[in-house]
Amino acid sequence: MTTFGERLAGKRREKGWSQRELARHAGVSHTIVADVEKGARHSIGTEAAKKLARALGVSVDYLIGTFEDDEPGDGKPTGVALVSA
Repeated sequence: MTTFGERLAGKRREKGWSQRELARHAGVSHTIVADVEKGARHSIGTEAAKKLARALGVSVDYLIGTFEDDEPGDGKPTGVALVSA
């Protein structure tokens, strides 16, 4: 299964943006983007997730892998948890 951070980084690269550019387009801190992509952050606020998804032109469902959850996995955590801010 692909993680939130891997999906985020992939879409960011498709746009040709650096982490700082994505952060600027989304209105979030660069630290959030960098930490999520490298797997150092284990939760993210729903508002930040919505901003990132909107900037990348994808849904939050895509970023969190809603539909990948139906595929068999190895039981390992797949990324970040969404939390209310």
